[in-house]
Amino acid sequence: MGSEKIYVLKIGEKILPHIKKISSFLKSQRFTGHILIFPGGWEGANLIRKYKKKWKIKDTTTHYMALSVLDMNAYLIGELWPCKVVSNIREIRKCFRAHKVCTFLPSVILKRYDFPQKYDVDIDKFSSDSSACFVAYLLRGELIFLKDVDGLFSFDPRKNIHARFIEYSRADDLIGRFSCIDSTVALLLKKYKLNAWIVNGMYPQRILKIIRGYRPKGTYISCE
Repeated sequence: MGSEKIYVLKIGEKILPHIKKISSFLKSQRFTGHILIFPGGWEGANLIRKYKKKWKIKDTTTHYMALSVLDMNAYLIGELWPCKVVSNIREIRKCFRAHKVCTFLPSVILKRYDFPQKYDVDIDKFSSDSSACFVAYLLRGELIFLKDVDGLFSFDPRKNIHARFIEYSRADDLIGRFSCIDSTVALLLKKYKLNAWIVNGMYPQRILKIIRGYRPKGTYISCE
C-alpha cells in the first residue's frame, strides 16, 4: 500500500440517506489514499436503548446486541455504496492493495481484541463512534466523523441560536462538553494518539478536501 493514508469514514445516522451521493462524488474524483467505511448503529441502536430502558438490560448485553446491529448495517453500506464487506484486518488491507473502498463487520475485530472490555460499555457513553476510534488506531488511519452538522458547537445549535462554531478542539476539552460524538471518544483519541475530523457528510467535497490535505469547514480534534 506504500505510504498512502488510510481514512476511516464513520457514517452518522442522518448521513445514511446521502451515502450514494458521497460514493458517486468520491468515485468521480482523483485522489490518493484508502477508504474504509465504518457503520453506525442508527435505528437499531435506538431500538436497543428502548429495550434497555424497558427491560433493564445489562450494559454488556446491550453492547453485544449493538455489535450485531453494526454488522447488519455494514451489509447495508455494502449494498448502497456499493463496496465489499470484509471481516478482518487482513481482508481490509487486501482491498486497499486492490485500491478498493470497503466496509467491514466490526463485531469480528472488536471481539477478537476483547474491546472495549476496559471501558464503560454503556451504550450512551460508548457507541460506534468509540469503536471507530479503535479501528482507526489498528489501521493507523485518520478518522473522519460524518455527521449532519458542520462540526462541534459550544451548545446544541438546534436548541440555542447563540451556539458558537468550534473549528479546533483538543480531545481533553471535549470531556464534559456538548458534542455530537459519544463521551468516550475524547478519552480514546488521547489514549491512542489519534486526531479526528467532524464534518457535515451532506457536503462530500469536504471529505475530499481532507484527503487532499486541505482544511474544510469542520472541526479538527487534536489528541495533544
